[in-house]
Amino acid sequence: NDLACNIPNCGRDILYMFVDVQNMSDNGALLKLPFQLPVGTAFNLSVTNADKGTWTNRPARVVWTKNNDGHYELGVSIRATEKSCREELHWETDPLKPSPDDLAFLISASFFEALSDKSLCLLLNALLKSVVAAGERVIAQGDAGDCLYLIQEGQCVVCAGNEGWNNRCVTLRAGDVFGEMAVLTDEPRTANVDAQTDAILWKLDRRDFEALAQSHPELRLFLTEIMTQRFDSSLFVGDRTIGKYVLSSKIGTGGWGIVYRGAHKILKLPVAVK
Repeated sequence: NDLACNIPNCGRDILYMFVDVQNMSDNGALLKLPFQLPVGTAFNLSVTNADKGTWTNRPARVVWTKNNDGHYELGVSIRATEKSCREELHWETDPLKPSPDDLAFLISASFFEALSDKSLCLLLNALLKSVVAAGERVIAQGDAGDCLYLIQEGQCVVCAGNEGWNNRCVTLRAGDVFGEMAVLTDEPRTANVDAQTDAILWKLDRRDFEALAQSHPELRLFLTEIMTQRFDSSLFVGDRTIGKYVLSSKIGTGGWGIVYRGAHKILKLPVAVK
């Protein structure tokens, strides 16, 4: 029940959005969005064609809108005679447009499985698709952290430099996430990440996530829980490091945060980190 659509924005630019479709007929649809579109907005409503693996584009227009508990419900009309923005905005040739395969991957990714439909729609609209070539460095150890990545296709290798602790390398594959610590903290990157093969990645910027988490704090808890699972299961020290501290276990939760037991990397003194 998810669609991708685009509307004219800033001249010939294209804005793509994932929306939650409540119901749909030949002449109209009821959509749910995390933000508002003005009445009268014309856009292409694109439905997946499962048989062909393509989008079926339907010209549509917003008829009414309603704020409903932090999200917006939109009534839209669908008419064959409605002017389409498809040709004007080069929908078919735009390399950044999401594909049906992209959407199928995102809504089935285990990274998002604990999210409600509302929260999932929020995060999907904050993601940016990125294609990287084999050998390309995606993250450099020591750089400021500003985003996380979700791998859709290909493989990446994570290696920490020699700092006197663990410098083993780990291979990540489709469905794996890396760089998530940077979205929750201001800590510099703890490892290098290089594309081992050509890869398709989805990027979530920390500033975009912070803006969403201000009004939807459940997103922060969701990502913190993901990090906790990584701390509990990973043998790679870089995955369990915040600044000067290596985390060992979770103590408890509360106030949209999680408290961990850890130790100073050099002094070996015990600490509690929230």
